[in-house]
Amino acid sequence: MVREEEKSRIDTLEKKLYTRDGKPWVPRRKVLPHDSSETPKAWDDSKDIQPSSDFEKDPEDISHRIPIFKKIFFVALVFFLVSLCFGLFMYYFGGNTVSSENISISVLGPVSVGGGEALPLDVTIQNRNKSPLESASLVITYPDGTKSSKDLSVSLPRERDDIGNLASGDISHFRISPVLFGEEGATEAIKFSLEYRIRDSNGLFNKDFTYNVGITSTPVTLTVDSLKEINSGQDIEITLTLVSNSPDVINNLLLDASYPFGFSFASANPKPIYQNHLWNLGDVEAGGKRTIKIRGKLEGQDGEERIFKFNAGLPKAKGNNMIDVAFISASDSITIQKPFIGLGLSLDGNTGQGAIMKSGKTARVQIDWSNNLASQVINASVIVKLTGGLINKSSVIPEQGFYRSSDNTITWDKTTNNEFQVVDPGTDGKLAFQFSTLPLVQGGTAVRNPEIRIEVSAKGTRTSDANVPEEVDALVTRDVKISTDLNLSSRAVYSIGPFENSGPMPPRADQKTTYTVIWGVTNSSNSVSGAQVRATLPSYVDWLSLVNPSTEQVSYNPVSREIVWDLGNVKENTGVTGSPRAVAFQVSLLPSVSQVGSHPGIIGDATLSGTDDWNGDDVGSTDRALTTEIVSDPNFTDGEQTVGQ
Repeated sequence: MVREEEKSRIDTLEKKLYTRDGKPWVPRRKVLPHDSSETPKAWDDSKDIQPSSDFEKDPEDISHRIPIFKKIFFVALVFFLVSLCFGLFMYYFGGNTVSSENISISVLGPVSVGGGEALPLDVTIQNRNKSPLESASLVITYPDGTKSSKDLSVSLPRERDDIGNLASGDISHFRISPVLFGEEGATEAIKFSLEYRIRDSNGLFNKDFTYNVGITSTPVTLTVDSLKEINSGQDIEITLTLVSNSPDVINNLLLDASYPFGFSFASANPKPIYQNHLWNLGDVEAGGKRTIKIRGKLEGQDGEERIFKFNAGLPKAKGNNMIDVAFISASDSITIQKPFIGLGLSLDGNTGQGAIMKSGKTARVQIDWSNNLASQVINASVIVKLTGGLINKSSVIPEQGFYRSSDNTITWDKTTNNEFQVVDPGTDGKLAFQFSTLPLVQGGTAVRNPEIRIEVSAKGTRTSDANVPEEVDALVTRDVKISTDLNLSSRAVYSIGPFENSGPMPPRADQKTTYTVIWGVTNSSNSVSGAQVRATLPSYVDWLSLVNPSTEQVSYNPVSREIVWDLGNVKENTGVTGSPRAVAFQVSLLPSVSQVGSHPGIIGDATLSGTDDWNGDDVGSTDRALTTEIVSDPNFTDGEQTVGQ
């Protein structure tokens, strides 16, 4: 039950809370007067709580207080003004403040260039900061394979140009001319990075820029020539031709081949430098041309397509066996078909597409045939046609077949071989013949690049699915390149020659006698490269270091006692329509008493070797050792070869 005193106080408070119009009364916020009375230690219920007289005054004034959002707006405005002032101060009086946004790297130049051509670029760097850049350097990173325009053998993977200090507003200029390489249509990126430091800081900062360049052409063109359709197991030859489009010499040009499954490499001209797929074409001059012929056998199922891929470019480093950047790529597609009649051809056991034959030598040709049909072939025949002016007709001997010399054809049919009357499915067999060539020198002149073609054709009749007779045939050819005749002749003389010889004749024990050795080299049809002659001196013969003509490269190794004549290139028709290539040198013989009554050797067997540029064959000859029996000397008489006492 509420006491009267408490009820009276509640009524009084209710009257103060509501005005006459029924609206709530809000007391005006005021600062309460300081009450000096001591805070009571505990509540005293005996005292009434009276409202402060100030709390009761001016209740309408509270409506004039400042809303909270106005205070927030005021604070934000003050913060914005302070920040603006700070920013303006830092911009104009910022001291060491540097921004990469105020550093510009601009590159002026063409947006495209031909591969292998110099790319002129003007590079400008400007510092728009209020503070200087210290220890600045421009680092240029080039794409793989970039070369120096001053020397194409020098690679440019990265380049650094020191600028030093770059004051506010300063501009630095550079001019570069790299040589870019790449495939036609490719886009290469040159990256520029400005490295710099700022005052009172140990940090390294950078500003980056990338310049893109399109490759519009390649420095070389690459074409591939081969058969588009072959029989499984058939020999093929792929010819690659590279032509330089560059105005400058391309150093150490490489070509790399990628072979498909089923391909068996047989040979190549020139020979690869690494395994069977990489060639070093050397330094290719402007407009220069290089040709590579690859031979092999391709096997697969009927209807399969096999793709050969080739890349040409520069090596990663000199002497490296890997292409760094490819100039150009090319591919060649060959479809495998299974013939109705299978034919294979080999020359002296070589099934390669490019056969090689020594002139005057007898070669044996073998033909493998088979019926690949599911039906019989009747009245089958195999015909060989030989073409080329060097066929020695009297040397052609077929096994079982008939040779007709009037048109150089050999025929095998049912009249010579009963098995050709009816050839059952899956039946196979072998045929053979032999022949030789005529001399390469005809009418006082050597035949240039001599070659013989062997063409083998097979035909017969089968019954088709419609029960109608149908002719079936097959054809295979082989070009046989004849190697040049590279020959060596050697002789020793005493009374003639470019040197004056001395000593007793006949020679005597323990007394020196000098002789002149003369070597001569002839070459018939094809040019030869890398030619050398090698021979060894006996222990009792000394080298006298006299050579004629002095322009010939003749050297002597005193340890191995070997004499080497480095001829290099020997032209065709050397010694045929002109004089042989010759060199003379002098040696000294000191016979021992143990050799009295004998005719000792002056020089050992001499061996000539080289490479035929026409077919890549190793050619050469060997001449016998020379003794004191110098019958080629016009003044030599019998008995002067024997060592006396």
